[in-house]
Amino acid sequence: MDYVGESRIKNSQWIGNLALGLVGTLVGIGMALGAFVIFIGDIRLLPTYIYDDAVVFRSGNGDILFWQSEYSTPLENPFEILSVHRLRLDELGFRLPARVADDYAVVTLGDSYTEGANVARPWSDVFAQETGLATRNLGFRGYGTPHYEYVWQTYGQAENPDIVIVGFFGANDIATGGLDLAPPFPTPLEARAQDAPAIPVTTRADIDVPIIYPITLQNGEPLTFLTDYISWMNTDEHTLVQSVNYDVIRENLTTIYNTADDDTCMVFVYLPSKPEVYFPYVQPQFYDAILQDQKHVLLNSDGTLHIVEDFEITLDKVLNNRPSTGNTMIDLADEIGYETLNLIDAFDAAAAEGEMIFYAYDTHPNQAGQTLAGETIATFVENTCP
Repeated sequence: MDYVGESRIKNSQWIGNLALGLVGTLVGIGMALGAFVIFIGDIRLLPTYIYDDAVVFRSGNGDILFWQSEYSTPLENPFEILSVHRLRLDELGFRLPARVADDYAVVTLGDSYTEGANVARPWSDVFAQETGLATRNLGFRGYGTPHYEYVWQTYGQAENPDIVIVGFFGANDIATGGLDLAPPFPTPLEARAQDAPAIPVTTRADIDVPIIYPITLQNGEPLTFLTDYISWMNTDEHTLVQSVNYDVIRENLTTIYNTADDDTCMVFVYLPSKPEVYFPYVQPQFYDAILQDQKHVLLNSDGTLHIVEDFEITLDKVLNNRPSTGNTMIDLADEIGYETLNLIDAFDAAAAEGEMIFYAYDTHPNQAGQTLAGETIATFVENTCP
């Protein structure tokens, strides 16, 4: 097998292996890999414990611990409860909003970031409370823009909403665009049928690997990054625009836009990853360990993006590439006709003030992050949409 072919397979395997599930959905590690790799590729929240419709999210359930336990010091208390909340589902398996309605003025599309299964109130519920608009959350773990298009046409369009909000999560949605995905896709309820309890991570996977995490932010708070999310952040706008991934995303977003009613306010929100938010605020002594053997994203021979080692990596290069994905996607959505909002600005302001808006050992926002997202989006929509 040639290098390019092997690289493609390894990259696809990486994406597929990260297809386990959102914390509130109990994806069984062994069972879910086989089931989900077939049709989706994305990093998502790890499974947790659900009793009836109650979620118990513990510190040891963080997905970064699962995927990178070999790089992390074991937690002193992996069973510490970080959130206990309800996760009610509709007949299709989507998360029911806090405010259930017969008709929804707003439909949101997104992945695990939008579903928000590890928090009590996802940003869509915060948005609904702030605006008074009934909002249907059609986000689900592992979704990318091919799923957004399918879900919009299959379920969302029937709501005839006044507003459609696409929550685009940088690394995952860019990666998913490079997969060969074709509808129809299983419903969330069908995907959840594979769920099984997951046990919090309590030990390291490989004691021979040097410990990198937790690192410490300038405010003294401990934090972990998912290495591959740093890799997806470490790319430039030109590389993104030249890729098949970009073309797929453009096609999907264009279809969603063109199939909505002419008077529908179409909103595109860029949801930044934890490294995009917190990388500049790491205490300087940790950067060498983080950047050791760190990778970046380049074009494959078939035009898809893949991760390869960055032999010329520097701190300045990563910091300069930090806004590339967000800027590229905002420009694309703006070109199509969406009203656009990049949450990196609000999130960066919070991080600069020392606020913790992501879980320390998980790739997803905590309740403070979801609340900030919902309030910021609400203000933007109220000032932008008629």
